[in-house]
Amino acid sequence: MSQSDRREFLQEVGGGMLAVLVGGGLAAELGLAAEDSKDDKAKIPGNLARLSQLIQQTPTKNLLPALATQLKSGTSLKELIAAGALANARAFGGQDYNGYHSFMALCPSYAMAKALPEKEQALPVLKVLYRTSTHIHGARCEHNDHLVKVEPIKLDDKASAAEQMREAARAKKLAQAEQIFTSLPGTPEQTYDDVQLLIQDDLNVHRVVLAWRAWEVLDFIGKDHARDMLRQTVRFCSDARHTRQGHPIQKVLPRLLDEYKLLAAKPGSKKVDDAWIEKVAQTVYRDKQDKAAQTVAAALADGVDPDAISEAISLAGTMLVLGDPGRPKEWAQPNKPAGSVHGDPSACMPATRPTAGGTSQRWPTPATPSPA
Repeated sequence: MSQSDRREFLQEVGGGMLAVLVGGGLAAELGLAAEDSKDDKAKIPGNLARLSQLIQQTPTKNLLPALATQLKSGTSLKELIAAGALANARAFGGQDYNGYHSFMALCPSYAMAKALPEKEQALPVLKVLYRTSTHIHGARCEHNDHLVKVEPIKLDDKASAAEQMREAARAKKLAQAEQIFTSLPGTPEQTYDDVQLLIQDDLNVHRVVLAWRAWEVLDFIGKDHARDMLRQTVRFCSDARHTRQGHPIQKVLPRLLDEYKLLAAKPGSKKVDDAWIEKVAQTVYRDKQDKAAQTVAAALADGVDPDAISEAISLAGTMLVLGDPGRPKEWAQPNKPAGSVHGDPSACMPATRPTAGGTSQRWPTPATPSPA
């Protein structure tokens, strides 16, 4: 990969992460939002309900032959992705670990399919749908419907609907949060922005990725299903298992937006060199969270091109992945031995770990990989 291609890749990845975290409206104002391509958009398939029911209810051992028959009869991979998304949302409602991971793999499976020879393109899509079916039947969710109609609730005029939904989610009042979500006015784009208030309340990575993939899958299922897909994020963020009280980000983000006047700022175009990228990447990678956030806010306020900031953040993420020390011995499991690397050790790892003497110590700092 050439140096220019590498930088473009890091910019795209980092920019995508930022756009999801701050929402479409603010991302556009800050210059972080990617252009919305109108090409190759799928229409809502007429057989969506039948296909989604087939995926959700067909026993796993019979699913692949059934889907092969569908493909032979003219069903497209895009239609299978759309039906799989709807089946998954109904079965799990964004509240099952294996379920939402299967959902989040749907769009990437299509991207993988398009990179393969035509005769092999169905393989990654079928694999994800098979995985989805395995979890649906393993959890006995083949007849669940978490997307049943919810009656709207009368909103308080003292706060925005999105703020009221956030308060309900913070209080772990799932039913109320869903009622408020149903009452949200506006377009799918506005609904997506409203949901950002829930995402920004915590740094749980699944909040970000689930909303991102829920929006991305609309290219397959259509924006008429925006609320069905985004409802999963509302349910996840209102789930007591994923909700913590008073995460520091709830105060840090508003403070930085106000301190650096970012809501009124225009996207900058200031160019920076590789040394600047490296320095900011190291700050994001090594320093405390509030220092990293302040560094990024200051750069935006200084007029630095958002693409360069995105590149630095993406590089920091690469350092984190390549420098992951792996699972400690005391957390080892038969299928995850000591030293093995998976998403949950570093993503959910506390600042300290227990020791044999009953005390605690900080995790060792991972070695810094070469950015080259």
